[in-house]
Amino acid sequence: MAISKWFQFTKTTGKTMPKITAYKDNILCIDGDFGNKTTESGIIIKSTIGSDEGIAPRWFQAFDIGPEIDWIKPGQWLYVAYGRWTEGFSVPDDRLEEGAKIWKVDPEACMMISDTNPTSGVLNIGKVETFKPDMMSTGYVDKESGQLQ
Repeated sequence: MAISKWFQFTKTTGKTMPKITAYKDNILCIDGDFGNKTTESGIIIKSTIGSDEGIAPRWFQAFDIGPEIDWIKPGQWLYVAYGRWTEGFSVPDDRLEEGAKIWKVDPEACMMISDTNPTSGVLNIGKVETFKPDMMSTGYVDKESGQLQ
């Protein structure tokens, strides 16, 4: 409610909105990789948040960087270790769409950096099971011996 009142105030008075600024070694991010995803063909993949598969690192886009951080630029994408971010919050800032969320992420939890959006066309679905090629078969596993038949 307070944010929409601020937008009305700025529209009627012409005053500019304050900007959120990162200080020291803080990293403020937007566009967290959360929620449902829709494929190009229209299939909706439900979010894994709240399940065991949802315990996974997430991608965020760097929004504002504190002066002590010299290895990230605003606009880059950061892959952040699970749970090393704050709860998303909204603040009035004319650089953001109304209601957009911001997360503060832990600089020591940034595992990868990308200049392009790595989540476009990719779904973060949690665990990925891998199989050894020698274990792939059209047979079955015998329950007593555990051997592939």
